[in-house]
Amino acid sequence: MQQGPTKTWSPDAEDGLVELATQSPALCKVQYRHDIKELEMMDFQRVQESLNANLNKCFTVDAIIAKWLEFVQLFRLKYAINGYSMADRENTYNKDGTVKDDNRESWRFFNRLECLIDPTDGLGPKKKVKQEIIED
Repeated sequence: MQQGPTKTWSPDAEDGLVELATQSPALCKVQYRHDIKELEMMDFQRVQESLNANLNKCFTVDAIIAKWLEFVQLFRLKYAINGYSMADRENTYNKDGTVKDDNRESWRFFNRLECLIDPTDGLGPKKKVKQEIIED
């Protein structure tokens, strides 16, 4: 019995999605579903057609969008954890003198998704904490 194309996300399918989506400046600016307008939707349709043709899959545009948004959010999280930097943290130390763990070594797409960096990340207003001493 011959099976038809599947919709599972294999490593090859994920690689293909990252490769195709990072070629589109419009898709690199998408962070949330509400950011997807006509231009971005056309790019997602191109990604879908290419990915399905290259891998004999039957991904829907919605599945492609959902996976891309998952990658975007994961990248943004790892980028923030990494101190809003793409640099290795191997020489970053904790206050007690131990070396901080590298927070990106286990995710293969971190460097390939550099196009997702928002120049305003990490530049939000700093919150000032006011401490008061209460005397009894």
